[in-house]
Amino acid sequence: MARAAGVGTIDSFVSKLEPNLVGHARLRRRLVEEMRGHLEDAAERHQARGLTPDEAQQRAIDDFGSPETVVGAWAESKGVGVPTTFTRYAGLAGFVGALGLGVSTILEQMSVSYSHGAFAEVSMFFVALFTVSLVALYMRVRGKLVPFGRLGPRISIAGFFIVLVSMRFWFGPGTLVGMIAIVAGLGAFFIGTIRSGVVPRGPVALWIGGLLMSFTVGLGSVLIDVDAGALIPLIGLTALMVGWAWLGLHLWAEKATDHSDRDLVVG
Repeated sequence: MARAAGVGTIDSFVSKLEPNLVGHARLRRRLVEEMRGHLEDAAERHQARGLTPDEAQQRAIDDFGSPETVVGAWAESKGVGVPTTFTRYAGLAGFVGALGLGVSTILEQMSVSYSHGAFAEVSMFFVALFTVSLVALYMRVRGKLVPFGRLGPRISIAGFFIVLVSMRFWFGPGTLVGMIAIVAGLGAFFIGTIRSGVVPRGPVALWIGGLLMSFTVGLGSVLIDVDAGALIPLIGLTALMVGWAWLGLHLWAEKATDHSDRDLVVG
């Protein structure tokens, strides 16, 4: 196959696709080369019909589909970004976890014996359910996440380990940096989730609003020298629990998709 003249447009198109494709690096490279070959063949056909090289490439790209469509189709062919049995039951786990953590937190405020006794063990169980549903949310929106949205969870995980190590060695600045990384990573992931358009925006908007309000109240209390007490975490926790219960019900209500016979059809 002769390589079409002036392939810069095609090269630019496929280079933008590769980072957004689901899969390991070798698989992404192979798929990109297949796409490039298909586009070059199509451009040659259009050029043989009288179009200029640049016009032929652009027509081939237009016929191929938008980057979002191609990336989404590939992700769905691999079962990423579609409702599955796991995402449904993980959504139910998130709903239970949100309600359970809320009730446990209320009991902690009402009972000294509970707060010094069973609260840690009980709350960790519900946090585990919450974590499972967070993984399910990532899998559900992964196929349509923008790059910074996919990077967000990695930043949060890195921040979590920074916090653990810093607390182990009583290194305050490290703990602060880790907490900032966790919040920044979650913020990037939540914003990316909203932009994906896969799940309702309401729950994620609640989380972001709760984080911002908690930060604002905390900063304001410092500036005016007022002890906000438990109000700061209460705001964020309430927004998180309500939003997560809402999202969990949404994931649970989705019908699982059978993707076993799906494949990406190029062109």
